[in-house]
Amino acid sequence: MNSVIGFSDLLLKSQLNYRQQEYVSAVSQSANALIDIINGILDFSKIEAGKLEIDLEKTDLMEMAEHVVYLISIQSGKKNLETLLDISPDVPKFIWADAIRLRQVLINLLGNAVKFTKEGEIELKIELLKDGDNEENIVRFAVRDTGVGIDPANQKKIFEAFTQEDSSTNKRFGGTGLGLTISKSIIELMGSSLQLKSEIGKGSTFFFDLSVHPVYGASAEWVSINNCKKVLIVDDNINNRKILKDMLVFKNIDSDEAVSGMEAIQLLKAGNMYDVILVDFNMPGLDGIATVRHIRQDTALQAVTQPFILLHSSAEDEEIHNGCKELGIKQHLVKPIKMKQLFDALSKINFAENGNSEQRLDPDDNNKITARYDSCKVLVVDDNAFNMLLIKTVIGEILPNAYITEAGDGKEAVEKYTLEGADIVFMDVQMPEMNGYDATRAIRALSRQPQTPIIAITAGTMKEERDKCLEAGMNDYVSKPYVISSVMDVVNRWLFK
Repeated sequence: MNSVIGFSDLLLKSQLNYRQQEYVSAVSQSANALIDIINGILDFSKIEAGKLEIDLEKTDLMEMAEHVVYLISIQSGKKNLETLLDISPDVPKFIWADAIRLRQVLINLLGNAVKFTKEGEIELKIELLKDGDNEENIVRFAVRDTGVGIDPANQKKIFEAFTQEDSSTNKRFGGTGLGLTISKSIIELMGSSLQLKSEIGKGSTFFFDLSVHPVYGASAEWVSINNCKKVLIVDDNINNRKILKDMLVFKNIDSDEAVSGMEAIQLLKAGNMYDVILVDFNMPGLDGIATVRHIRQDTALQAVTQPFILLHSSAEDEEIHNGCKELGIKQHLVKPIKMKQLFDALSKINFAENGNSEQRLDPDDNNKITARYDSCKVLVVDDNAFNMLLIKTVIGEILPNAYITEAGDGKEAVEKYTLEGADIVFMDVQMPEMNGYDATRAIRALSRQPQTPIIAITAGTMKEERDKCLEAGMNDYVSKPYVISSVMDVVNRWLFK
């Protein structure tokens, strides 16, 4: 499954004609559906056997939520759905939680929301219901959609294993019927319950309240944006405006709202001044690009140097790129907007105390791989020929000038590392002769400074296996099946940090 999913992902990113793209896409979707079924059955069997356990660890709640919504936005973008992430500013950034299982539940609920919604929006909302200071806080997680809704008579039935609301042979929606059962069981193990509010034709909201212990003292500061005092938010979607407004409150930044490009222009003509204007691309009437063009060209506004940040979905990349280049828009963010993403973008603007602002950096710098390791040395360790070819191909896409050394088992890996060294090692766990754990221990015993990042490649996702990798001296892990973005994340995390 790792090879099928990995190679189909690479193929989809290559130059294919329409028919080839269609065929490979079908393979990729089928493989991902199959792995979801396999994982669902494995989890269900653990629940039935009473073997599923909750393991608490320090969890960056904001980072986890942003990652989950990013994954789901790829699916929702294909259906032209608005994807929203609303995290209340008073929610603790770090909590003690089972990050793996919490992420699994949220992905499951959001995936269902996308599946059962034809138009409109889906939203993940996280809010603090009770602040216990340093004691337990109660945090609500809610997934809302504007989909088909669920008949009251079927609202209990959907939580049963292998059951869906539509039980006819002419099902409108796919799936095994295990997702909600598993999510319900996980949430109950966390000491809560999965609840539902739904109305036919208007959508559904699944939510649960968790008692969590907050962890304080380790949040991002973004000191460079302290001089940003006022922002204009231009977006026709009221929920998007509210979310952005709440994010800005986190840094005590005041904001005005405009529901259209014309209203934004009128605010500027009335003499209102802003350190930066956040403008959505996809709006009725004047879209984001047209709005910025109008403001730039209106000599009465004197807005030639006015900083803009354009907000858009990933579907309009080429049009966005050309419009930003034409109008000097230095930064554009892909929705749903994440707090870190927004504040990172704001930190690239020079907010002088006199109120004048100017762009400091090229926003594309965030997306460029640092050339420092473009020609680095990579050691790849795997006893499976297809998996070896896959990881080499993926690394070749990410680091085209990298020198890649192969090892077919742990013993050979230690020998090659001893002779040649490496800037980063991708280590399979299950291998003959010497497994990945023992090979890592042997490499660490060489005591080279600085330590080379060793990334485990494992089919296991349980916390016990992850802990075993870390205890052996590995720095991180990539779970099979993986795609190019999974490997890109660890490369950026360990080579370019």
